[in-house]
Amino acid sequence: MAVEPRGYLHDKVDVKVLILFILARIDTPLSTQEIFEVAYQDDSLNYFVLAESLPELVETGHLKTDEKGRFSITEKGRQQGADVEDSLAVPVVQKVSVSIAEKQIQLRRDGFITTSVSQDDDGFWIATLNYRDDGMPMMRLSLMAPNEELAGRMAANLKKQADLLYKTNLDLAIESSSQQETKA
Repeated sequence: MAVEPRGYLHDKVDVKVLILFILARIDTPLSTQEIFEVAYQDDSLNYFVLAESLPELVETGHLKTDEKGRFSITEKGRQQGADVEDSLAVPVVQKVSVSIAEKQIQLRRDGFITTSVSQDDDGFWIATLNYRDDGMPMMRLSLMAPNEELAGRMAANLKKQADLLYKTNLDLAIESSSQQETKA
């Protein structure tokens, strides 16, 4: 008795078409994990099949990799992907399109937040967060650290909490100025 495949992705060709569909719409290189997170809609997508498909698509010239090993689509991949993307099941396209939109929002937001680790002239380490909105600086926060490892962890945590840090500081700044105006 043959078992019916579950879900809408039945073989590696379906997975490759899905990868091309995603990368044609996200104009930023993505890691294997990021592609999987956008592509995953049900248990029919196997991580290992996706991971095997990516270098195969690079080999055939449909994708390219950057210095960090992230994948982006080539013009060949864009053209040939467009020719076959209608083979994707409508529910897959609908679900993945929502994931693509969410990923684009996340990537845009991440582009506004940068962190760095540096060392000052006295040998102290500094973790710095820069928060910008469409080119306008919104907040810059620098914290001292006793060593490079801790500064790196601080920078990573500052990036994760950038929205909360900005909101908290803004609330404190506005509250303080409102209280002073009320007293005057």
